[in-house]
Amino acid sequence: NGVAIGPDASQWKCQKSGDAENLWLNLSDGYIGGGRKNWDGSGGSNGALDHFLETGERYPLVVKLGTISSDIETADCYSYAKDEDGPVAVPNLTELLERRGIRVAGMTKTEKTTAELEVELNATYAFDAITESGSSLIPVSGPGYQGLQNLGNSCYVNSVVQMLLGGTVPELARRYGVPAGGDATAHALLRGVSAKDATTDPLVQTAKLGCALTSGAFAGPAPDPSEAVLV
Repeated sequence: NGVAIGPDASQWKCQKSGDAENLWLNLSDGYIGGGRKNWDGSGGSNGALDHFLETGERYPLVVKLGTISSDIETADCYSYAKDEDGPVAVPNLTELLERRGIRVAGMTKTEKTTAELEVELNATYAFDAITESGSSLIPVSGPGYQGLQNLGNSCYVNSVVQMLLGGTVPELARRYGVPAGGDATAHALLRGVSAKDATTDPLVQTAKLGCALTSGAFAGPAPDPSEAVLV
């Protein structure tokens, strides 16, 4: 379409918000928009993604302007297409940038790529801000409050299973668990299955786990409510 933005980075602005950082160039039509807005309000203006949606999702390829350098491999390219929605390699990136008036020779990288930002976030994020660190909690035990041992790398799946079967989704607790104090051996999914077949039956294994979490059979003694624990 003849749109040229030129090599002068001081002239690059988000066409939606006017932001001068975290800018993404649409490789198809030359539109400059801000990066995605994060769930907590941080990040960019969301201009690049909004433009993609507003133009009928026809032009999905973008490049982060601040990551372009003479080493074209450093450029952070992304596809908004539904079947991709992630980082991509653009073989003819240099040619596409030249059509917009950007010659990569002599350019230097001034911003971090999304991959670099993710690594930095994982290393520095204050996870205490979203946990109960420093709080005084009352221990609980019993049906629906069953703990699971961490096998060294199972803490994430443990927490997901506890959430799904611990009462947050009552339909799942009813389907795969038993009422408090109930007899797990009478569960419909456990009847009529031989011991040989049980180990490879995903429904049986899910029901065994569900019954263990919901029945209270494996819960420790009820703690003294006056004994708060500082975490």
